[in-house]
Amino acid sequence: MYKFVSQILYARGVSQAVYSRQDQGWWHKKNGSTHTYSYSWIRSDAFCRYMGVTLTTKGYHEFSVNIQRGDVIAMDYTSDGDYEHCGFVAGKRS
Repeated sequence: MYKFVSQILYARGVSQAVYSRQDQGWWHKKNGSTHTYSYSWIRSDAFCRYMGVTLTTKGYHEFSVNIQRGDVIAMDYTSDGDYEHCGFVAGKRS
């Protein structure tokens, strides 16, 4: 079972953009028992800025009308322009 959006996307076949610097690309590397990650792999705000944001809303109705199964959603709990959490839409009911 995957716990994070980056894991889900990678498992679904999204290609990593691997670099040697943590502030570049979107990647995870495993060498034996050692794991290294880009900031965009592990930090919500960096992930959103790397992947791009296509819709922003503060309204529940607009949000619920526009989301679809397979979407990645992000929350800015403090309304400061930084995303504190990301989620993956596994299903939607009317």
